[in-house]
Amino acid sequence: DPNDLADDQKRLQAKAESNMSAQIAHKLAVIKHVIPAGAEMTIIAHSLGCHMTLHLLSNNLLAEYRVRKVALLCPVIGRMHSSQTGEWFGPMVKNHSYLARFLIYGFTSIPRFILRRMIGSKLEQIFHPPESYREYMFDSVATFLKAGRRGIVNAMTLGEEAIDILRDFQVEDLVRHKERVSVFYTPSDHWVPDGMYQGIKEA
Repeated sequence: DPNDLADDQKRLQAKAESNMSAQIAHKLAVIKHVIPAGAEMTIIAHSLGCHMTLHLLSNNLLAEYRVRKVALLCPVIGRMHSSQTGEWFGPMVKNHSYLARFLIYGFTSIPRFILRRMIGSKLEQIFHPPESYREYMFDSVATFLKAGRRGIVNAMTLGEEAIDILRDFQVEDLVRHKERVSVFYTPSDHWVPDGMYQGIKEA
């Protein structure tokens, strides 16, 4: 029942938003709620979700399912602190977390039409979206920023924890599940450290 799932999400939300172990527990709870035991599964994970997926597999938390294939997209699975973003994000959240949260609240208080114009030019430079998609993309991001202030702060808190947790490359977990795990890596992902691709290939 979708209403039951919504209730489950609300119940776990307070803890799951900004705590790594609660996030993993939340994902597992959702899987068990919507997918019957014994079902065949293909898992597609992205960024920090790759770490969560390897945790679920390595701790045998999905034993009741037949996990056939796993795709890890731009995996954040180690040395997060030495990535291009991690090098400034880690010190920033440790030393200036309260200032950063204050700035986020101030930024998201800007009227939506101004916020949309501000972020639109930046998104244009980074992603070069096609004309047919551009307006939808700008509107979606502006809406998220206005509505998701708390989510942004919680994501920032989770990132701070992940910086400390993901010190070591999860090479053993990759090797253990290499028969069913595929990794899709791009060096342009600023959360993935330089050299990680080579490490993944060697693993």
